[in-house]
Amino acid sequence: MEVWLAWHQELWRDEMQAWLIARDSPDLRSLLLVGRYEGSPPLWHLLLRPLALLTHRPEAMQLLQAALAIVSFFLLCRFAPFSRWQKVLLLFNY
Repeated sequence: MEVWLAWHQELWRDEMQAWLIARDSPDLRSLLLVGRYEGSPPLWHLLLRPLALLTHRPEAMQLLQAALAIVSFFLLCRFAPFSRWQKVLLLFNY
């Protein structure tokens, strides 16, 4: 479900900006220098960089986003010391 929703979401300007920074930076130093003025942490641009080198399709960013969400859901459900209903509420951001 998460992958389907991510694939059908339109990319917004801030998402495309992160993709373009990762794609158009000639080296790692410039990626970090340009990325520091963004609202996202440098790790996001570092994760996007290999994808931008592999493909020019920004939809790959959506798949990465979905994979990170699924891993986060798994880690929360598996290792969080909360009851089942608290985990469900956390998964739906309540």
